[in-house]
Amino acid sequence: MTHRVLSGGKKLLLTVASAVVVTAPTVIGMLNAPSVRAQPAIPASAPRPGFEVASIKANRNCPGPGRPLDITPGRLRMTCQTVFGLIRRAYSMYPDAQYNPQFTSIKVEGGPGWTSSSSDSFDLDAKAEDAAIGEMMQGPMLQTLLEDRFKLRIHRETRDIPVYEFSVAKGGIKMERVEDGSCVVVDSNSDSKPKPAAAVQKPACSQGSMARSGQNNEIQDMDFRAISMGDFLGLLQRYLDRPLIDKTGLAGRFNLHLQFARDLSASDTPAPSIFTAVQEQLGLKLEPAKGPGEFLVIDSIERPSAN
Repeated sequence: MTHRVLSGGKKLLLTVASAVVVTAPTVIGMLNAPSVRAQPAIPASAPRPGFEVASIKANRNCPGPGRPLDITPGRLRMTCQTVFGLIRRAYSMYPDAQYNPQFTSIKVEGGPGWTSSSSDSFDLDAKAEDAAIGEMMQGPMLQTLLEDRFKLRIHRETRDIPVYEFSVAKGGIKMERVEDGSCVVVDSNSDSKPKPAAAVQKPACSQGSMARSGQNNEIQDMDFRAISMGDFLGLLQRYLDRPLIDKTGLAGRFNLHLQFARDLSASDTPAPSIFTAVQEQLGLKLEPAKGPGEFLVIDSIERPSAN
């Protein structure tokens, strides 16, 4: 049985820009946070677009969190999703119907243990009234669904925490700049992909590979073409123990190759540390600092009613 979800904003025509998706599986843990600088609320009454109908079913037979998504215009299907993962996707990855490549730097706090347990996963099948694109369904529309069906109440906080500042090293960058407009932006988690003709004329942006090497897979290799700094920082974030703050001021896209030791504390690998590698190979630098860190705090949440 489906449950009807009404939205006052479903008649609006919403235009969004798709962006490259570079996903990372883990939220980076943040250290003890000092003072809270701001606490903007995320009100449940804020007008947002919503799904016309949505079915949510508990799935206690999942081998692990997260399975591939099935996204078509106006339809979102997800299986074996933890509530924690749904919150991250809705409020961190696609908060404004645009992909946030550094979503892993946003820590989610609060909520009971079942929200992050794979044994308390859910299958979701939701249909929009119009042909909504993937970014909209995974962001604002999923927020509406979480607040309606799970009674989620959540707010944001910004705190001063340990971070890494990412800037251009002395001597300048060592990456190759890519001409503007030479590639097509593709969102692999969305239905809004380039038309076949456009894909033939131009390659996709941020094409590349990430591979491990070394006797114990202790070395990380990255090769990317036409990648933006925002997307690149999203990749680096998964290997660091602090959020990254972009101080490079670099716009546009770049071709790059990077090889470094995966373990921050490793001293016996043939590859340099990530700090040495980005400076020697890319002309960039990572420096410890204090800076703003964003937190999502769950105030309350309930299990959804059966449907």
